[in-house]
Amino acid sequence: MRAISVAFAFLLSAATATAQLGPETPVTTEPAQYPATIRAANHQLTAWTHPTTFEIRALLDGMPLSVGRSHEFGMAPVLAAGDSSFLIVWLDPEQSMLFARRLAFDGSFLDAAPIAIGPASYYTMNGSIAAAAEGADYLVWWATEHEVTVTRLTGNTSMPIGELPWQASFGTPQIRTVDVPGQKTRVFYGDNRLLPNIICDPVSCWNGSFGTVEPNGAGSIRSTEIFSDAYQAGPIAVVSDGSRFTLLWWGTRHDWTQAIFAAQLSLALDVLTPPKVVYETGVGNWELPPGLRAAWNGTEIVVAWSSFKAFRAIRLTGDAAALDPQPFDIAAPGDSNAPPSVTATDSGVLFTYASW
Repeated sequence: MRAISVAFAFLLSAATATAQLGPETPVTTEPAQYPATIRAANHQLTAWTHPTTFEIRALLDGMPLSVGRSHEFGMAPVLAAGDSSFLIVWLDPEQSMLFARRLAFDGSFLDAAPIAIGPASYYTMNGSIAAAAEGADYLVWWATEHEVTVTRLTGNTSMPIGELPWQASFGTPQIRTVDVPGQKTRVFYGDNRLLPNIICDPVSCWNGSFGTVEPNGAGSIRSTEIFSDAYQAGPIAVVSDGSRFTLLWWGTRHDWTQAIFAAQLSLALDVLTPPKVVYETGVGNWELPPGLRAAWNGTEIVVAWSSFKAFRAIRLTGDAAALDPQPFDIAAPGDSNAPPSVTATDSGVLFTYASW
C-alpha cells in the first residue's frame, strides 16, 4: 500500500470550464487507509487508519498525532468541527464500541484518553456513523441493522439521547450530516425497504427511502421520510449552499442500470426538484462504489466516489445539472473500499484518498 496522498483540484469558476487537478501531494509516508479531511477556522485536519496496526492517526496543520486505536480491522474515522475544536470518532469492531477524542485547534487533546461513546454493532459500517457540533457539544449518530442511536458529548461525558427502532430490511442505513449557518444540523438517511411483492428479483424487491432523523424531545428520536423511489438506494451524500439541500445517491434501477441521482430540498425539507439522473453508468457497466462524497465550493457541487477503475468525480451546478459530460479520474488505481474525501477550500476542493 502506498502512502496516503492528497491532490488539489483547482476547479475553475466558469460553468463551462474543464476541471483542473493540481499536483498529488503525499500526506504521510506510512501505510494508511480510509483518510478523511475537514477544514475549520483556517485549520485543516486529516485522519486515517493504519491498515495493519489499526491505529487512528492524524495530521493537524502539518502536526502528526496519534489519536487512538481500533482492533480486529480498520474502520473509517469520522470528523466534525466545532467553534474551537475537532472531534474524531471511530469504531472498534472487537469491542463493539464507538470511541471519540476532541482535538483543540492548537493541536492539544482535550481528552486525556479516547472516550467511549456507546455500544455499536458488528453491522455498524463505514457510512453509518456521523457527527456534528451543536453549540459547545457534539452529537454522534450511528446505525445498526436494528436501530439508529444518537448521543450528546458534553466535555468528555457521553449522554445518550435515544434510540430509534429501524425497519431496515437490507443492510444498514447510510447517515450523513450537513451544517447550514444559522440552522440546526440536519441528519439525512438513505435506506432500502422491502416492497410488498410476493415474487421479485433482488433489485425489484427493494425501494430506496430517504429522509431525516432527529431528536424528538428527551430520550427519543424521530424519522421523517421525504420521498421514496422504485429502485435500490446505494451510498448517499448531501450538501447545502445555504439556501437548500442537494441529496445525492447511487441507485440501481429495475433494469439493472446504475446512476447517480440528485434531488433538491428546501431548508424546511420540502422537495424542490424530484430525483433526476446526473450520471448514468449504462447497462453492464457497474461501478459499485462503497461510498459517495460531495462538497459545495461556493460555485459548484463536486461529487466523488471510488470504483474498480479509479477514484472518480463529476461537477454539478448549484441546480444539480452536470457540468462535465463524463466523470473525470482523480487517481488510478485506488483503494476501492473507500471513496475519496471531498473538502471545500478557498480555491476549489481538496480530494484526500489512500492510493498504492
